Amino acid sequence: MGSIYGVEPKIEHYACVVDLLARSGRLDEAEKFVEEKMGSIGEGDANVWGALLAGCRTHGKVDIGKRMWRKLANEGVPDYGTHVLSYNMYKEAGLEAEAESVRRMIEERRMKKIPGCSSIEVNGIVEEFFAGDLLHPKAQELFKVLDSLLRVSNVSCSIKL
Repeated sequence: MGSIYGVEPKIEHYACVVDLLARSGRLDEAEKFVEEKMGSIGEGDANVWGALLAGCRTHGKVDIGKRMWRKLANEGVPDYGTHVLSYNMYKEAGLEAEAESVRRMIEERRMKKIPGCSSIEVNGIVEEFFAGDLLHPKAQELFKVLDSLLRVSNVSCSIKL
């Protein structure tokens, strides 16, 4: 990227490469890439390590997943998502003690999932919406619009306030 296009790779680029390798099951290659390009875990790197961890869970590569989890846990990465990925990986592999260890860590650190958020700008006004937020001042109006869109597209879904 740098020599041909003059673009220096950023953490987002590394995360994409690792995600592609991990999703395709090339976990050894993804791990090697991370080690060579990044070395140790730094701030904001949870996306990179999390992508590799997700691939380990998907492809049942608990050996690599354990190494990634140890690195994340030793560095004290406060990312809820990587904790949940690790928990699920261990649980699905039948490693109950390891899964419970991760669960205790989540509880001890009082970690909570951050709700999904979307925003839209209409006529210069930015509206922000959070998953499950029924208290938004325009919630009723929004659900009516969504309901009419769902009816037009013949999609079955129930929206309740």
